Amino acid sequence: MPYIRILFEYWTYHVYNRGHNKMKIFRYKQDNLVFLEIIRQVQLIYNFQIFAWCLMGNHYHLLLKDVSKNLPYAIGLIQEKYAIYFNGKYNHSGAVFMKPFKSNPVYGRNHFFLLVCYIQNNPVKAGIVKIYNDYIWNSPLFGYEKFNITDYLYVNFYYKPIGGLYLNEYIRQRSSSRIISNLELESLSDDDAKELFISIVKDLSGCNKFSLEILTEQNVKKIVAESLYNGISTRQTSEFTGIAKTTVFRMKSDRTYI
Repeated sequence: MPYIRILFEYWTYHVYNRGHNKMKIFRYKQDNLVFLEIIRQVQLIYNFQIFAWCLMGNHYHLLLKDVSKNLPYAIGLIQEKYAIYFNGKYNHSGAVFMKPFKSNPVYGRNHFFLLVCYIQNNPVKAGIVKIYNDYIWNSPLFGYEKFNITDYLYVNFYYKPIGGLYLNEYIRQRSSSRIISNLELESLSDDDAKELFISIVKDLSGCNKFSLEILTEQNVKKIVAESLYNGISTRQTSEFTGIAKTTVFRMKSDRTYI
């Protein structure tokens, strides 16, 4: 079955790929540096923003905004340039990366920072370091970066304290309390979705809880649309509001995602 890639202008994606047959593609420090330099070069051509990245031994992760639907060309060029370097250095022939690379669209603020946590905590999950920012091949989220490819200022501006935690604390808590599963990358857990839903209700209505008896029809529609926009599923929104799933679906926002 062919891989289906969704492309929209100004959409943010979690992009990742690994070495062919799980081959180690970043073997020495120089390999990581070359890959980052290639990203910088291609970024100047295709004008995409990078919010977070992580280079592991046999795979990489990028969280980026594709401004002009050039994602396949940009990532294709990055991988092509690196494959030429890799094959020349290690006298390797054949594919270096798995095909095709994967790209999953990001849905809303909560999903965005769930992915930031996942990407930054990859080396923690692998047992390489205990704290995510001790890993040198993680994107810096709070300061200077040699290659100047990461828009860490945007990441910090976009973040709103979750559970009263600063961004650094939030990422660390995610690494120490539990490992984020692949399933969580595609959907919010019921607990996370409930917490987010309550905050949306408070922001849009000033109420501490959702009630069809108290809220106006306009408020209800705004709350449902905002919930779906921020990655809360139709099922979860239906359960939290008591509104039928088919009705919930019809209230979804038509805004472009981040």
